[in-house]
Amino acid sequence: MTGLYAQALGAAVVVVEHRYFGGSSPYEGFDAKTLQYLTMEQAASDMVNFAQNVRFPFDAARSSVASKTPWIYFGSSYAGTLGSWIEHFHPGVFYGYHLSSASVEVNTENWYYYDTIRQGIDAFRGNKKCTQALGEVVEFVDRYLLAEERDEDKVDALKKFFGASFPIEDDDFAYALATPFRYWQETGGYRAVLDMCDAIVGGFDTVDDPDLGKIPTSVVSFAAYFRMNFRDDTCTYLNTWGQDDPLWCLNTHDMTNPFFISRTLGNPWRTWYWFLCNEPLASWATGAPPGQPSIVSRKIVASYWQRQCEMHFPPVGDKTYGSSGGRRTPASLNQETGGWLRRLDEARVIWTTGEFDPWRATSMASENRPGGPLQSSGNVYAFVIKNAAHADDAFTPRALGNLGLTVNPEVVKVQERAIEIVKQWVAQGLVEKGSRAV
Repeated sequence: MTGLYAQALGAAVVVVEHRYFGGSSPYEGFDAKTLQYLTMEQAASDMVNFAQNVRFPFDAARSSVASKTPWIYFGSSYAGTLGSWIEHFHPGVFYGYHLSSASVEVNTENWYYYDTIRQGIDAFRGNKKCTQALGEVVEFVDRYLLAEERDEDKVDALKKFFGASFPIEDDDFAYALATPFRYWQETGGYRAVLDMCDAIVGGFDTVDDPDLGKIPTSVVSFAAYFRMNFRDDTCTYLNTWGQDDPLWCLNTHDMTNPFFISRTLGNPWRTWYWFLCNEPLASWATGAPPGQPSIVSRKIVASYWQRQCEMHFPPVGDKTYGSSGGRRTPASLNQETGGWLRRLDEARVIWTTGEFDPWRATSMASENRPGGPLQSSGNVYAFVIKNAAHADDAFTPRALGNLGLTVNPEVVKVQERAIEIVKQWVAQGLVEKGSRAV
């Protein structure tokens, strides 16, 4: 999307590496002490400082700094959230913003994450057969994981039926079965979920198991597909540590797990998890509450995620993460940033969210927002993109074509409208500042 803006404006695109991410880390190891400088305020201030003081090799006169020419900030997902912080804490530095799939109102137990995926599956398939089958899987699994009188033999048989060949705790097993849905928020990743649905609906026959009794066809089909397509890939993005158990990275009960004790840049999730624990962005994805349909086990609760903060970041001297002991909470972060109730009257912001973005419930397009989803007004534009998922408008039709992915015409419409809006903003900013666009 930034390339489209550059072409339309005759502008330069600047990509800034985030502190602690990439190869320019200030420390070799990341722990509760060295990560103290990875904060919302510091990250936002970095971008502001850059925009105000950068020296470009093509601009000896320094006429391209934000005080002399209109800068437009584009960010999707967390980068969109970062942009919302910049706009809130440093208004006026960037002339305008396009914030795609930005989380602005964080929470503790974000069961809406999987529920939005459930709604998306129904919409894309045109029926509820898959989500009903997934609901049957959840009911079957939770019959054993959440039983008042636990039967160890049956729980062990359940785990083995789904392919957990190594010992695994109940909550880690429950999350393992939820991992296929993480593909939904990746670019074009919803296809992997829909392919799974095709295999689950009308798949295998029922099975009579000596420990579990008659296993419904939906459970048999899901278990077979999980074993063949997801189990062995769950931890491959961390396979630099060469573990034998295909689900090893999900073991949140072993303090010797490299996922927790590796504190170098080789652990790709560490710095991001710090944000979740320290600010805290939290918004832990969980099963739905009783009475609501759920496509993942209700064994997945917020405390499952929160306790991992202590495993990732044990205290170093008097240094710890922000949510330790409840010192900082999602509610305190929302109060600090304005959350859904942030100031809107003076900003130039394009807010975009996919109709089936799993993070929609934390965005300005949330149905839970007081007054409902944000509506366009003045220089604030709000778009909920039909049949779109997470940050879909960050990718151009050409980029999707190169990836072999289908172009959503609703996304293209919003991209074209966004370009029109930003061109108007920049034209106005050039008059105000008497310079050229970046």
